Amino acid sequence: MVNALALPLLAAAVSASPLVARQSRNPPAWPGVVSWSFPGSRGWIEGGSNTGPCNTISYAGADNSTTFPLTGGDLSVALTRDVYNLTISAARASESGELSAFEQVLPMQDHTFSGEQCFDAPDFASLGYAAGDAVTLSIVGYGGPSNVSIYQCADLQLVNAADFTAPADFTCQNVTRSTLTTRQTNSTLLPSETQEAAASEPTSGAGKTAVAGWAGAALTAVAFALAH
Repeated sequence: MVNALALPLLAAAVSASPLVARQSRNPPAWPGVVSWSFPGSRGWIEGGSNTGPCNTISYAGADNSTTFPLTGGDLSVALTRDVYNLTISAARASESGELSAFEQVLPMQDHTFSGEQCFDAPDFASLGYAAGDAVTLSIVGYGGPSNVSIYQCADLQLVNAADFTAPADFTCQNVTRSTLTTRQTNSTLLPSETQEAAASEPTSGAGKTAVAGWAGAALTAVAFALAH
């Protein structure tokens, strides 16, 4: 029989569990520390991930490319660890074997949390590209177990925005270990904004630690009560 003293303590401890569960959210098993969710990745080789610009994988042509709008597109990136100096660059696909051919097209992110990150794609028209062009995006971040630069590429076949339809199952969103913010139409939402929002939440890291510690103490008291 459960001791009457244990019941209130057990109920209170269980009520604190959502904060602990939220803190322990893990991202899916993506290939590599830094990878593309959309557009699709050119490919990934574990032993070549720190070799730029494209993880030692050569351009395979239009059949291995993602149709992508010339303007107004979204980029979705997946990270299995926190990454530093995250940079996205572009080059013509025919020149994508040379690191020197790539031009940075988005501001560098100093610190990006693990999870999924959504970025505004660059205006490719303003960069000199046109519908029908084959473009390669290279993403590089500094991190991983060995704290090295990690590369991965995605190949695009550009089309006019009016001719582009996003995949039905694609949602560009920022999902980190601390927050979930889904992208809205005609809005600009970068990882830094999500991180700031997470930092301002009342359930801070310290608060979660305090609640978790209290819950642990309550469960200990429950165990003691049940034993007596």
